[in-house]
Amino acid sequence: VKGLGVTFSRDAAKELEHRVLKDYPEAAGGFTVGTFHSLCKRQLNEAGIEVNLVSEVQQAAFVKSAWAEVMAGRSLYSLEDVRVYIEALKAQVDPIIDNPHEDPRAQVYYRYQEMLRQRGLMDFSDMLLNAVHKMNTGEVKPWKVGWILVDEAQDCDMVQMHWALSHFRQGVELTVVGDDDQSIFSWRSAGGLRLLDHFRAETGAALITLNTTYRCPQEVIKPAGRLIALNKDRLPKQLRTENMDRGQVKRIVAKDARDEVELMVEHVLESGEPGSWGILARSNAILNAAEKQIGDRFPVTRSSGRSFWELKYPAIYLALVRSIA
Repeated sequence: VKGLGVTFSRDAAKELEHRVLKDYPEAAGGFTVGTFHSLCKRQLNEAGIEVNLVSEVQQAAFVKSAWAEVMAGRSLYSLEDVRVYIEALKAQVDPIIDNPHEDPRAQVYYRYQEMLRQRGLMDFSDMLLNAVHKMNTGEVKPWKVGWILVDEAQDCDMVQMHWALSHFRQGVELTVVGDDDQSIFSWRSAGGLRLLDHFRAETGAALITLNTTYRCPQEVIKPAGRLIALNKDRLPKQLRTENMDRGQVKRIVAKDARDEVELMVEHVLESGEPGSWGILARSNAILNAAEKQIGDRFPVTRSSGRSFWELKYPAIYLALVRSIA
């Protein structure tokens, strides 16, 4: 019986495949792992539907152009307001779009979609929606597998969940793995616990709670548990750990963002073992400041951040070359 693993990023797909084949080498050749986007693209291609994806730079340029054209100097809605509006519509299978004569954001949405059609392009959201709608009509075939595992399901939006449920309705065994306490992407229409509950209602799935960590020691789990318990939309669970090492949580209050970075770097230096530390931050901007503050005082490896080709001007150059091609 062939299986399918679904993730949100290529790195996660590689990691999932590596772990499964490490423990179950006999699954080689019968287990496929991919992102929602790559799997949908393959479905559409196999159905003879050409997929020409718009780049992030082109997409941003089209939205901005449509916004400027519709608003025509009026300060009714900001560019960010419109971008959020369009993303929210595209995260729904059958969105209810406002009357364009009454809501300029709807006008921008229609103009943006027209720009894509004129160039024979689609964005990632359109690709997923196409796959879902055409699976429902029979134009696109679901993956021929016996079971599907969806990772990080709390981050799914309604379109992604419908894609998975479309396979379930075709007789595929469906399992989703998610952590309602890690649902931090509601700003981009991730469903969190609400969508996990929807999945259970649709499938009658059994709920299995994994409440044991093998990573964090007790001194970290306790304050983390008290903090997480404040989440409003969550399943009640008692966190426990198998890690018997001693841990420590220290809270340091800084005067401002700059002082925060300086205190963090000094704390690492004072430990005498800078190579044993990892620095996590909310944004790349904070990590940039930390790297600048560290300077040559100790070696550092940056394991996140955008590649050179994702920066503004290299991305514009690539978009230009792509257009010429």
